[in-house]
Amino acid sequence: MKNKSSNKIWWTLDDETSNMWRNFFRNLMNPSPELNLSSEMMNLLLKERVLPYFYFKLSEKIDDESIKEILKKHYLIFFCQNKAYRIKAEKIIKRMNDIGIVPIILKGIDLQDNFYPKIELRPTSDLDILIINGEQFHQANDEIKRMNYNLYQYRSKKYANYFSKDFAYLCADRNDVMVEIHNGLRFGKNDKRCHHDEIFYKEENLILHERGKIQYLGFSAEANYLYLIYHAFQSHFNLKRALWLLDLFVIKDKMDKDKMRALAKKVDLEYLVEWTEDLLNWLSGKEEKKPNFERERSPRFYSIEKIKREFFNIEGLNKKIVWILIWLFPEKKFLKKRYGNNISVVSLYFIYYFRMCKSLFKTLKGA
Repeated sequence: MKNKSSNKIWWTLDDETSNMWRNFFRNLMNPSPELNLSSEMMNLLLKERVLPYFYFKLSEKIDDESIKEILKKHYLIFFCQNKAYRIKAEKIIKRMNDIGIVPIILKGIDLQDNFYPKIELRPTSDLDILIINGEQFHQANDEIKRMNYNLYQYRSKKYANYFSKDFAYLCADRNDVMVEIHNGLRFGKNDKRCHHDEIFYKEENLILHERGKIQYLGFSAEANYLYLIYHAFQSHFNLKRALWLLDLFVIKDKMDKDKMRALAKKVDLEYLVEWTEDLLNWLSGKEEKKPNFERERSPRFYSIEKIKREFFNIEGLNKKIVWILIWLFPEKKFLKKRYGNNISVVSLYFIYYFRMCKSLFKTLKGA
């Protein structure tokens, strides 16, 4: 059955951001003979973490040696940061391998190794692991806890077990890698849309990679592209990252477009594929017509919309009731982390209910 929400893309660009991003992507696709960098462009390169790829592609086009030196300095910083990240991330993957698990790696390392020309050109700071097998999923969670990682505080353990598609872990050492262990690609196991993800896990869409002492699975170019457009435009409500768009530009020329479109039909992403193509063509300067964007909404609106979409896609009345109870009565640990350890239990719940009602009221008013 077609998922009605697949045609809704809560994502937009204001004029200032779109002008900067178009300038960036047009320079990448069709660099001018003389390239000058404004302070605004430099800020974009650093903030959006696209400087390494920009420097790699265009350093020879920059005439100003002082600008080139600044870019090189930041490139080397990204290089060192990525080197440190790889050591920690590969240690975690190796531990998974040691207990008999070959995980699917989402984004990050998979993109670095298999799509970008050099691994340091795709900065990342977390590790997303997908494990479909239920027994192995629990083994992986137990193993990561043994590595001094703590489970991120959810509203309740029931929420994490029943409705979340992943468990997020933070290390006691805050400078370490954040780890997310997924048991579903896009949707949790009690989400009625999860059957759309099963095609991603078929053998023809997975590739085994061996890198030194580690083994992991990665998606084919076609499956990767489809997952990434979902991740960029529908998984996060109006969260804008130029790096995620750069991923799409890097992958799209490496895939079989006919195969990708056939797969898109099976995973309910046809409309999003067409919209993304229009967006990329517009950003790169191939098309002057701006894609259709939703009007800008408040962050509160996006939060409520995401919660509403999650609730309506939970399968079964009993599970919907459990979900409501979790939202109405979150665990004290969760509230203390959000509002403070020194607040009484009664005050914690009063603040929680007051703010919940206030958010709903403002959203209904269209704030």
